[in-house]
Amino acid sequence: MQNYMPRLDGLRAVAVGIVLVTHFWSALLPGEIGVRIFFVLSGYLITRILLGYRKTSLSVGKAAAHFYWRRFLRLTPALYMAIACAAAFGIANMRKDWWAHALYLTNFLTAYRGGWGPATHLWTLAVEEQFYILWFFIVVALPKRWLVPIILASILIAPFFRTWSVSIGHRFLSTLLPGAFDFLAAGALLAYAEVENLWLTIRRTAASPLVTIAAFLVLALSSMIRQIYEWRIISSSATIILTASVILSVSMVEKNKLLDWLAWTPIRYCGRISYGIYVYHFFVPMLILLVFPNFGTILMVSRGGGIVRFAFLSVVTLLIAHFSWILVERPLLSLRDKQWKIGHNEREKIRISTPT
Repeated sequence: MQNYMPRLDGLRAVAVGIVLVTHFWSALLPGEIGVRIFFVLSGYLITRILLGYRKTSLSVGKAAAHFYWRRFLRLTPALYMAIACAAAFGIANMRKDWWAHALYLTNFLTAYRGGWGPATHLWTLAVEEQFYILWFFIVVALPKRWLVPIILASILIAPFFRTWSVSIGHRFLSTLLPGAFDFLAAGALLAYAEVENLWLTIRRTAASPLVTIAAFLVLALSSMIRQIYEWRIISSSATIILTASVILSVSMVEKNKLLDWLAWTPIRYCGRISYGIYVYHFFVPMLILLVFPNFGTILMVSRGGGIVRFAFLSVVTLLIAHFSWILVERPLLSLRDKQWKIGHNEREKIRISTPT
């Protein structure tokens, strides 16, 4: 089993690129597709790591402490820096709502208020953090035979939860963890099948270019008519199938003409810093409007300037994420395994080189 798959970084870059296009250019491309790709990837990578903990001799308590420490160092530096800067500049209502974002409760705040806010994009981080807290104990502490039934139940329950939230007129309830569990659990199922060598007979079929292309076409069609709720359900399923097919493909060592471009160094680097890109990007237009009001107003409202706005805001976001990675995130990541008396063999069982 490969520890580092470069093309998965490229897939992260694609996911965050979809989000940037939606927020900086045109809502015709649903940013939720990028978010869902992130969810499937997270479910896959985190479950691989957690299944590795099961193979170590660590106690559940020590494994939990080690796992959550690593998650803390990976996720909180960029988030807390964004919160602090937004509060300092007085944007995104951060001086009032900072506590909810800092405690990974943005999705609860969104559901409670029943609408999107100036920092609501952080709801996805809250979902993932809540998933990590719950999923560790499901994968590591519970009997292994329970894992597949729980995964399958999660995949089935989530669409019903989203449908129910819409039916009662509270669609923002779908930002809670149960509303995203099918994407996370689909990734978890892929990881379980890989670690347990259960997919060997279907892997090449599921990873074939035909499956990838077919899922992409269905996703594109469903996204164009996503106002119809039934097609939104199809869009969710197509996203899972497409992402799963790509993960299956890139997890293989063989060359893949359809997907090898994902390993191109610039794209891979954008994927490596994609977490920072996602965290910071929503605040960039607000900051520009605050610091350069005249220029910012022209940039945001000019007709026909969508591509210029997208290019400018994306470059600024990339630069912020780059320096955040170099100066803050990467140095702190070096502390992930320090002070932990864990042998080399144990670390290898839980190690995954790519930041997740």
